[in-house]
Amino acid sequence: MLSSFRFLGTADAASYRALRLECLQTAPDAFGSRYEDELQAVTLKFDPVLQGRQPNDFLAGAFVGDQLVGMCGFIRETRAKSQHRGDISHFFVSRPGMGIGSDLLHYTVNQAFAQPDLDVITLGVVAGNEKAIQLYQNAGFTTYGQLDDYYRSEDGKSWSLIQMVLTRAGYEASIPPKNE
Repeated sequence: MLSSFRFLGTADAASYRALRLECLQTAPDAFGSRYEDELQAVTLKFDPVLQGRQPNDFLAGAFVGDQLVGMCGFIRETRAKSQHRGDISHFFVSRPGMGIGSDLLHYTVNQAFAQPDLDVITLGVVAGNEKAIQLYQNAGFTTYGQLDDYYRSEDGKSWSLIQMVLTRAGYEASIPPKNE
């Protein structure tokens, strides 16, 4: 089963919303948003990106045939002192175990680092999500911190957030040399 990757646009808004709600239903502890809140939301975080209003940001989609099965967002900082950084967000694949997640993450990182002067990509992952942590480590991300009690539910349950980073230098060092 081959998958393809591309940036999502306005025509993908309904598929994005459906996949976003699916991820919040199937993995509620892995995300900071709640299904109930986003179900009622008029707009979602990446809606402006889909409409092309934020030129350095994108939401990459993974497709099997014409079905959206994965997404991975990238948001670049806009302030002068921090525009060398960006953040990965909304990473989810509805068909785990097929290698789509790894390929989608690599596609997203490659597209992000194709932007001039981007030097740092960060992300946050809920502690205990070992599959995601391993996926990020395999892509070259390293842990630089942990924020305890980062998310908290109404019943008092809390989750820690592990912060990870990939630098351009680390990314370029992981690329195999080209045969000349």
